[in-house]
Amino acid sequence: MKIISGEQDLTSYLKDQDVTVLHFCADWAAQCQQINSAMSVLESQLGQSSKVNFVAVEAEKVPELSMKHSVKAVPTVVIFKGAKAVDRVDGVHVGQLTEKVRLYAPGARLVESLTDEQWNEKLKKLTHSAPVMVFMKGNPDTPRCGFSRQLIDILRGKNISFVTFDILEDEEVRQRLKKFSDWPTYPQVYAKGELVGGLDIIKELVETGELEESLGRDINATSNVRSENWSFDEFYEIERCIQWLMTGERKSVALQFPDDLLNDSVEVVFRLQDKLHGVKFYVLADTSYGNCCVDKVAASHVSADAIIHFGYSCLSETASNVPVLNVFTKILLAQSVCDAAKRISQFVESEQDSLANKVTVLWDPRLTYAIEDFREWLEKMFPEVNIHLSYPHARSEEVETSSVVRFGRRLPTEDSLDSDKINFLFLVDPESSLFLRAFGLVFAGQRVLCYSPSDGSVSMQNTRGTKSLMQRYYLVECVRDAQTVGLLVGTLSVKDHLKTLKCLRDLLKKKRRKFYTISVGKINPEKLANFPEIDVFVLIACAENSLLSSKEFLKPIVTPYELQMALEKSEADAELKPRLEFIEILQSIKHSSTAEEKDNPGCNVSLLTNRLQVLSAGDESSCEGASGGSEIVEASTEKSVTVLGNRDLASNFLNFNRTWRGLELKVQPKDLTLKKGQSGIPIRYENES
Repeated sequence: MKIISGEQDLTSYLKDQDVTVLHFCADWAAQCQQINSAMSVLESQLGQSSKVNFVAVEAEKVPELSMKHSVKAVPTVVIFKGAKAVDRVDGVHVGQLTEKVRLYAPGARLVESLTDEQWNEKLKKLTHSAPVMVFMKGNPDTPRCGFSRQLIDILRGKNISFVTFDILEDEEVRQRLKKFSDWPTYPQVYAKGELVGGLDIIKELVETGELEESLGRDINATSNVRSENWSFDEFYEIERCIQWLMTGERKSVALQFPDDLLNDSVEVVFRLQDKLHGVKFYVLADTSYGNCCVDKVAASHVSADAIIHFGYSCLSETASNVPVLNVFTKILLAQSVCDAAKRISQFVESEQDSLANKVTVLWDPRLTYAIEDFREWLEKMFPEVNIHLSYPHARSEEVETSSVVRFGRRLPTEDSLDSDKINFLFLVDPESSLFLRAFGLVFAGQRVLCYSPSDGSVSMQNTRGTKSLMQRYYLVECVRDAQTVGLLVGTLSVKDHLKTLKCLRDLLKKKRRKFYTISVGKINPEKLANFPEIDVFVLIACAENSLLSSKEFLKPIVTPYELQMALEKSEADAELKPRLEFIEILQSIKHSSTAEEKDNPGCNVSLLTNRLQVLSAGDESSCEGASGGSEIVEASTEKSVTVLGNRDLASNFLNFNRTWRGLELKVQPKDLTLKKGQSGIPIRYENES
């Protein structure tokens, strides 16, 4: 099968009497490999004597040719008789393709049947054509049996990327695969060519929590695992890494890998060492905190003068002067870029919605390889809209007065947005994207359209909703109730993290709150359960990881801005506008410290416990009725109410209020009696009879 580069090459095949089978494909689409395999088999069966030409072309590289033949998705096969297109096959329909080749090449004789060995080889290639292959009745959008529909719902619900084969399109494959797999029913699921089972087996794996492990870790479209759609050097951008390292005199280079890519780390080192002699490479694994941040602490241990960060990145600016290169790697798309743009357009039309004049596109950094194609197709679908790609700000060449750098990207300011229309398009998985969650809080009220690369779904994300803001207000109230605060260090790499920590300490001292600074590495409920005296934790981390859910933890976890809001603002001023970037938090604290304090009451009633909270930085006497201690008494009920603004020294807290105070406080008992103990060995002591 020949590969052509455009319409001019195609013309040389379109002869008067010849039949030309043209496959519009994409190298990233696993479905196209099935059609390529089928066309190779047909070409070998027909032989050289037949006047049938099998050719393929990259659909996205020749948009004019694709549009001329109305190619809206890959794979698409167009059959030419001479220079005229006479038929086509849209999608993975091997049976239809075979029948139409028979129809338009009547003089050619297809081999009626393959040998058993040839069939086994064909089925082996078919089951290996994608990391997860599903043989079903129908296709994912229109399953033609209830079992197939249930299976697709399960896989999509787990964000598992898969490729399907419609067995109703090829009866011989349908019958042969039963014998090949020794499995009599459909649907059938294969992982890396190995049979996993049918619907019942998949349901059992879901119940036991073993589905992802059984299907292999690279089944998730949003995981970091290397796909076979790219070569090793393409996936890790080896040539780019070499060129970057050659620009400076690098002697010690740290290579940081997420856990999912660690298996490839040794091969990456070998390939870099082949070109860069005299450079020492160190692999950083099991990072101190999140994989998305550069681990400058581990890099400093080997005195690295350069760091290459592989995999997903939060794009936070690092605190180190050591140069950093981000290699985002790549993730698969569930469908072609053309289909994705078409589905987005259909969703907007079905919702009777409209895009703003300028739409900012934000994406998972691992989709950077395809983002220019997305821009091209989006501009075709929405010709009246200005499509703006928000690259990482370090790479952005355009500087606009109506823009601001947030989340490592250049974003428009809020006053430049059209609140009644869609201003943002996200290309991320809405269920798992920390970036989308953080963005939704900072840009609350904006309309966000989201396309999921893992399953191709389109949805409208509601940042106007009050649920998430109510949760943050609840956390603010928890801070007001807290007597003891834990400053939880979640990064040592992001710029200004130390300044932020110092400002928070000063703020807590000013408000006379007890606090501890805690660094436990990667955070989990078990680690934080070792600090039962702490009422609330303040997580100092990158913008994406700072919104840690408190659901599984014993005590609430809040952001630095929520701590500032709880301690410095009254309820009348408590309009929550979350700030997650350290530079914004520092500016907010500085502004609050220089602003004139309002005449607020020194205490307030907690909405959670109905107890009094001391909010001012002054003495407890600012609360009318305070007795100078840690309690006040309501004259009407004689009920003792604990004031949460207790000013006892930390030493007293450790001695008297701590949950565990040691084995025994009495060091010198009054009546002390000495008694001789036993001696000898346990089997028979000397003083035993």
